[in-house]
Amino acid sequence: MPRADSVGTVPVTVVTAGGRADGVSYTYEANPVTTGLDPTSGPASGGTAVVSDTEIVAVAPPEVAGAADIVIQSPGSNADMPSAYTYLAGPGI
Repeated sequence: MPRADSVGTVPVTVVTAGGRADGVSYTYEANPVTTGLDPTSGPASGGTAVVSDTEIVAVAPPEVAGAADIVIQSPGSNADMPSAYTYLAGPGI
């Protein structure tokens, strides 16, 4: 299947030694896009429910304190938000 220049349905013709099939279609879907999330930070221990502006809900796993990239993966491509979430260090004792 060739890559599409835009989103939409295209006609497909299947040709085999046994014959030809017309009237088949294939739909190219839009790549994932996100521009924000809430909250943008949480504890390094993880467990914070994070919601993107496209209503994807994820739970932040434990991680060291600092900035983290958000990557939403799909079969066609990824939506990347570099340093969009910050893991916060716990209070010192």
